[in-house]
Amino acid sequence: MTDRIHCQTFAPSPRNAMKETAFIAGRKAEGLSIMEAIKAVMTTYGVSLAAAKKMVSEHPAWSLTVAAAGPLHDELDRLKGDGPTRP
Repeated sequence: MTDRIHCQTFAPSPRNAMKETAFIAGRKAEGLSIMEAIKAVMTTYGVSLAAAKKMVSEHPAWSLTVAAAGPLHDELDRLKGDGPTRP
């Protein structure tokens, strides 16, 4: 029973998903940084850092910001000795 409740928490209904989508887009429109938007999603929806990061970074409103950070992430991976983490 606990697993079922846990899964429901992270599988929002279409209605809630629309609210989350609007909320995330609204943070971009307000001029928040991507980190501030991630923190706002964590606080508002009570999700983990990983879940909030995924929600924000996969939202179309943040696509240019995410794409602009790609080369930096690749360089950090190179310096750590890891290969690129994105295609």
